[in-house]
Amino acid sequence: MATFKEHAIAYAERLRGAEDPAAEAERIAAEIQDLKYAKSRKPLSLEDREKIVNYVTEALADVRRGPGMIKEADNRRYLEMVQALMTLVRGSK
Repeated sequence: MATFKEHAIAYAERLRGAEDPAAEAERIAAEIQDLKYAKSRKPLSLEDREKIVNYVTEALADVRRGPGMIKEADNRRYLEMVQALMTLVRGSK
């Protein structure tokens, strides 16, 4: 079973490579909503779903710190993707 951080890294990769980031954020949010704890098989709490989204933010930030220049527009795009993802995750409890 993948950890929260492992899920988040995979989600960040998908967001970075998405042709339609908003649609990808919706798909990822639905997947996060469907995640369950390994032992109890109960859905993740809102707190843990938010934690995953925060890890996605960290994963996206790590790429921005890497080699090369990041344009302001790229940074804004990442922030918009994360905000949309958080809104979607918080929307359905």
